[in-house]
Amino acid sequence: ENKYEPAGLLLKTYYAKNSTDLEYVWLYAYTAHLNKQDELATQLYDRAITISPENMDLKLEYARMHYETGNLLASQKLVDILKNSSIDQSEVLLLDANLNYWNGKFDKANESLLLLKKLYPNSTITNELTQLIKDTKAPFFQAEVNYLTDNQPLEAISEQIKLGKFQSWIFFPTLSIKNYNFSNSSQVIEASLSNLIQFGSSGIAVKIEGGTYYNQAINKNNLIGEFSFKKSLSKKTNLEIGANRKPYIATIISTTYDLMQNNVFAIVESGDISKSSFIHLGYNQQFFADQNSIQTFGAWGLTKPILASAMKIQLGYGFSYSDSKTILYVPTQPTHTTTTNGVSVVDGEYSPYFTPDNLMINSAILVMSLDLSKQFKITAKGNYGFYAQANTPQLVANTQSFDGTEIDLNSSTTKISPFDLEFSLNFQLNKKLSISAKAAYFDTYYYNSLNTMIRLNYRF
Repeated sequence: ENKYEPAGLLLKTYYAKNSTDLEYVWLYAYTAHLNKQDELATQLYDRAITISPENMDLKLEYARMHYETGNLLASQKLVDILKNSSIDQSEVLLLDANLNYWNGKFDKANESLLLLKKLYPNSTITNELTQLIKDTKAPFFQAEVNYLTDNQPLEAISEQIKLGKFQSWIFFPTLSIKNYNFSNSSQVIEASLSNLIQFGSSGIAVKIEGGTYYNQAINKNNLIGEFSFKKSLSKKTNLEIGANRKPYIATIISTTYDLMQNNVFAIVESGDISKSSFIHLGYNQQFFADQNSIQTFGAWGLTKPILASAMKIQLGYGFSYSDSKTILYVPTQPTHTTTTNGVSVVDGEYSPYFTPDNLMINSAILVMSLDLSKQFKITAKGNYGFYAQANTPQLVANTQSFDGTEIDLNSSTTKISPFDLEFSLNFQLNKKLSISAKAAYFDTYYYNSLNTMIRLNYRF
C-alpha cells in the first residue's frame, strides 16, 4: 500500500528473529532505502549478500541503490561484476551507461548504449541518454551585460562572454573575457582560461584557472587566477575550498590603479535549494599588498518550499560577520592647516577599498518563485537585517593654534538595518537557447547599489 514508514517499523520489530531469512532481510533493506535510511539500507544489503553471495538480482538492486544515493564508485564495482554474469544485461548496461555519463566517461557510456540498442533498438530511455551525452558535449556560449550604479557615486557597464566545451571528465575548458567601463573613464579588461577536472566516482572536482587583466588607467597588466577543490561528502552535501587572485574594482579609486586582492575560502552546502531545505556555510579571508586583511563568515539556510505547486515560498535565516585588520577610512577632501581653534567632523570615505569593523548581521530571508510554464520562471528574493550592528567610523579634526590640524579616526557601535532585494526572470526559448534578466538592490550603512544584468546562454 506504499506505506513505507510503518512497514519499516514492522520489519525492524521482527528483524532479530528473521536476520538469516534472505527474503526478509532483502525486503527490509529495500524498505530502508525507500525511507531514505541509506546507512541502514547499506548494512542490510551487505547482510543479504552474505546470506546469498551469488544472487545477481540482489546485487543489481544494491547497485541501483548506490547509484540513486550518489555512491557511484560502489555502484560501478557491482556493475562490473554483473556485466560478467548470466543476468539479463539490459538494466545492467543502462546502469553502466548512466554511471559512465556522470563520471564524464562518454566513450564508455556510448559503448554500453550501443550494446543496449542491439537488445532494444527503439528504447526511448536509451535514445534520451544518447541525446543527453550529445547535449553535454556540445560547446556552449554565454553573453552577459551588467549595469551597476551606486552612491559613491560610481557607474559601470560591463560585458562578459564565455565559451566552453565539456569534452571529458578530465578536459572541460572555458574561456572567459570581461570588459568594465567606469563612469570615471577607467577601463578594465579581464581574460582567463579555466579547466574543470571531475572525478565523478569519488565526488571530487578540481578547477584550475589562469589569466590576466589590463587596467587602462595605469596602462598595466597583472596576473589573475583561481584554484579550487570540491568534494561531495554525501548525496546532498558538498565541501569546497580554494584560493583566487583578482583585481579589486568596487570603489572609484580602486579602478584607477593596480589594486589586487587574494582570497582563500571554504564553503559547505547541504540540501537542494529549490526542492528541500538548504544550508550554506562559508568563510573567506582577503589579503592585500598593504598587509591588511579582511575576514568574513556567513551562514544561511532556507526551509523546504511551503507550497508544492507552481508558486513556491521559502523562509530562511542568515548570519554574517566581517572584520578588518586595519580600517581604511580617510577624508573625502584634503584638509588644510588653519589657525582657528576648534573640533569638527570631517567627511570621509573608505579608500581604496571597503574595510568593515565588527560588522554583524542577523537577517530574515524570503524567497518566492513562480513557474508560469516549463519555459518561464520568475523569482523574487528579499533579505532584511532585523538585528545588525557595526563599528561606524568618524573622522574628527582637532585644530590647534600652533600645532596645525590633527585628524583622529573614531568609531562607535551603531545599530543598522541593511537589506537587499533581487528580482529575476528566466526564459528557456528552446533546448539550445535561454535568456535571463536580473535586478538586485543593496542598501547598508555605508553605501547602496543597483545592479542589473541580462544574460544569454546558447548550446550549439
